[in-house]
Amino acid sequence: MASRRIRSALSLLFATPATALAFEAVDTIPYPSSAMIPAITAAPSSNASPPSNNFPAWPRDEVRPTTLWAEIGLMYDDNPFRISDAVSSSAQLGSVKKSDTVMRYGGGFSTEQRIVGRQSIFLEARGDYYDYDRFDQLDNFAYGLLGEWRWQAGNQLAGALGAARVQRLADPAEVGRPVKEEVIADRAYLTGAYQFAADWRLRAGLAGDQATRERPGLPEIETSAQTVTVGIDYITQLQNSIGLEARYSKGDAPVSELVDPAGELVGNEYKEREVAAVASYGATSQIRLNGRLGYTERTYTELTGRDFSGTTWRVGIEWLPGNKTILAFETYNSPQSVIDTTAAHVVVRGSAFTASWAPTAKWVATGRIFEERREGVGTPEAVVLGAPVRDDTVTGARVGLGWEPVRFAQLGVGFQYVKRTSSEVLREYDNKIASINLRVRF
Repeated sequence: MASRRIRSALSLLFATPATALAFEAVDTIPYPSSAMIPAITAAPSSNASPPSNNFPAWPRDEVRPTTLWAEIGLMYDDNPFRISDAVSSSAQLGSVKKSDTVMRYGGGFSTEQRIVGRQSIFLEARGDYYDYDRFDQLDNFAYGLLGEWRWQAGNQLAGALGAARVQRLADPAEVGRPVKEEVIADRAYLTGAYQFAADWRLRAGLAGDQATRERPGLPEIETSAQTVTVGIDYITQLQNSIGLEARYSKGDAPVSELVDPAGELVGNEYKEREVAAVASYGATSQIRLNGRLGYTERTYTELTGRDFSGTTWRVGIEWLPGNKTILAFETYNSPQSVIDTTAAHVVVRGSAFTASWAPTAKWVATGRIFEERREGVGTPEAVVLGAPVRDDTVTGARVGLGWEPVRFAQLGVGFQYVKRTSSEVLREYDNKIASINLRVRF
């Protein structure tokens, strides 16, 4: 449960489009023996839930207090800058349509230690160096850091106080030019839950986010947000739950220099309110369901016309038709602030189907197909030129095969295909990525 909570929290901090990922096909292979997939990744997708690796047929390794790991990977990318086929013959851009190979060298650790009584501290870090063969300008070191104090007072009150940082490469599909842009994102948070009755729990949380996107030759982009969340849940003895949650966020979505060349607008503050029903339910030992359904409103103080209001949701269902197979379906819809884009926010609606099969304790195969529609609200083109809302649709599929030749050694190979269509000229592209990765745990 702890690892899922960490991944859920960090997915918002590190939010990037699904198209930004490189080694995802091998990073998300659900090895049967692994107690968890590394929570911090160099560029995780905000909309891709990690596949479950809880295969009843095969016991998982016990979670150890401290785990170290190292890895080396090789990736072939046939379109590293996500350039449209329509400009592949251009003298200026045709050369960057060429493929490239990338070496990744990485490692990390996680540790949880009890401090005193029921108080414990959890630390996790990873770092990856990406070495591009042809386009050296993209060479980069990406890292993630997380520190969390897990506190408990008595039998009824518990929570976490934490901070995290990630540095990663910005999504090349959104950068739109053959340069390296990097994103640094920080989060601090405090959560608490009070079990005031045998079947009832109150919970609350505070979070602050700050992100910066560095752009060579252009001004930096900065975003920030502060969020307060409160909720109440009814919990059964089988740990099924249903509850109500309210969230209030206040943030800043900076105005593009194309919209405000004189710099007269210092920012574009927004406020977001959401009320949602949340549920977690294990109908049987073979079916699991998690979901939220709510109503969200987002309003802006500057450059009005970007407001959002409507029904939002995220629902995931897992079905285990056998002890060696996991099938999963998820669907989601929500407005998101994504620093990789030039939009004030992106309304993201998508769905995905994932299948994983572990015929033995050493072998696992997994596949995923997905479709995601992204409406960019408040882009410079819309504000300055009156163009319609940017409407992109990303479809794709990935497959992965994992093998554990010896204990604590994981060899994975994967392939991913992504295609984007867009209402704007020259934003469409297709991309094929093949990767192989060896990870050793200590």
